[in-house]
Amino acid sequence: MKTTYSNLIVLMQIFAAEPVFNPQAQPVNNTSSAELAAEMKIFYDKMLIKEAKPNLIHDQFAVKKPIPKGNGKTIEFRKLAPLPKADTPLVEGVSPEGKNLKATTIAATVSQFGDFIHYTDMLTMTSIDNLVVQGLELLSAQAGVTLDTVVRNAINSGTNGFMASSYDPITGAETKCYSRYALTSANKLTVKE
Repeated sequence: MKTTYSNLIVLMQIFAAEPVFNPQAQPVNNTSSAELAAEMKIFYDKMLIKEAKPNLIHDQFAVKKPIPKGNGKTIEFRKLAPLPKADTPLVEGVSPEGKNLKATTIAATVSQFGDFIHYTDMLTMTSIDNLVVQGLELLSAQAGVTLDTVVRNAINSGTNGFMASSYDPITGAETKCYSRYALTSANKLTVKE
């Protein structure tokens, strides 16, 4: 049967009529009455809400080396100092002065970080959620955030750094910045830098 627009209006008007008041009428049971409370259950969705996780970025460029078992807690890296620019043109038949290599060492000591979740056998046998798997996901997220924070703090504690200069938009004059605390919104990384 095809419903036309005029039929729809008539049907809606039937439901829009004012109810007739009857003082002898018994109260109607509805879903909020105390007598039906046992029938009104809470729907439980068995899928736990996923927690947003941060994007871990600080250790992506780090040098990662294992320390073999039985070789202590400290590892030492060696680093060669960069050579200065060779911006003087060569003279035919004359050897340049040359440079000497300079090596420095960097030491790193191993530290342990960790955590765990308390479970009981009763909880794992009776819980309606798989809390062991969900707890494992939470611990792995915690491990990632912890590692990223430890690496970030180590990076920020160093004395080496490069701060972008600021440039006057009218004169083009460059002002060098030597401290992260002196950085302002005018200090922008450019192609030149």
